[in-house]
Amino acid sequence: MDFINKLKIVLFQPTSFFAHLKKEQGVKTAFLYFLVVSFIGIFFAFLISPFYTPFITSLANLLGNKVAVPTFSQRVVASFFNFLFGLGLSFVGAALLHLWILIFGGRAPYSKTYQLSVYSSTPTFLLGWIPVLGLFSVIYNLVLLIIGTQQIHGLSKKKVLLMYLIPFALLLVFLLLLMGLVLYINFILPVF
Repeated sequence: MDFINKLKIVLFQPTSFFAHLKKEQGVKTAFLYFLVVSFIGIFFAFLISPFYTPFITSLANLLGNKVAVPTFSQRVVASFFNFLFGLGLSFVGAALLHLWILIFGGRAPYSKTYQLSVYSSTPTFLLGWIPVLGLFSVIYNLVLLIIGTQQIHGLSKKKVLLMYLIPFALLLVFLLLLMGLVLYINFILPVF
């Protein structure tokens, strides 16, 4: 199956895709897919990054910090290292995901969890660099992860929903509390 067809099936027919993923052996094919899709995401994030710079600079100034605007060569180097670092982290992230799934009774080997991790991250790499759509891509990643975990590890829908939505909700609460703390320290505390 070529890359474009695989991409379409992952995004638009995930139940069918993950059900047939049992035939894929090892991590090589998934890693090559990840290599391409992550390069696409990094490339487009690199292209759009100059448009984010004024927003980030003004936000940092609002919080009382001075931010140096990266040069073109600094952005190239940072993007290259982000790409390489992401390739290595794909294995670490899949290992952590695999441990989490095993705790809930998952039965498939690590290679299947790596495939699950890679293919379910497709929306973020393709759309995560686009403002607003980045948030929706994370939500769709979670949907793909839920569907894929059911198909690959043979867990019930209820168990899979609980194992992903509870940590997701806790993370969201933690981020909101952290954001509230930052706002309190930077805007309310200085008034007193």
